[in-house]
Amino acid sequence: MRDLKSIHGFSVKELVIIVVLISGIAFVALPSIRNVRTQSQKIAISKNLETIAIAGKQYYVETGSKEPIAFKELQKEYCMNLHSIAKESYAGLYLLPEGGTLTIKAKDFDVAYAYSYVD
Repeated sequence: MRDLKSIHGFSVKELVIIVVLISGIAFVALPSIRNVRTQSQKIAISKNLETIAIAGKQYYVETGSKEPIAFKELQKEYCMNLHSIAKESYAGLYLLPEGGTLTIKAKDFDVAYAYSYVD
């Protein structure tokens, strides 16, 4: 028969200390993990806007047009495989060619993305 005193387990006090330590580490780490995720989404969205700008440049080179174009029209032929990263919508975007810059603007926001190219 085994001696019960020779079996050693963790006491409740030790387990509580371990849970508190792990909780503290998680409390400190989670905000930075969220920041990394947000930052990576911003980078991915920026890359999507660059893809839209390149598609817009291709459209303007092929058609010779200088008129603004809505993203919906551009998407049909030039960037069909563009995917949303953070549930953002590109539906309200339109492109404006101005000299050597292609400006992407959103109808509802005062935000623009400028892409420079050589005519």
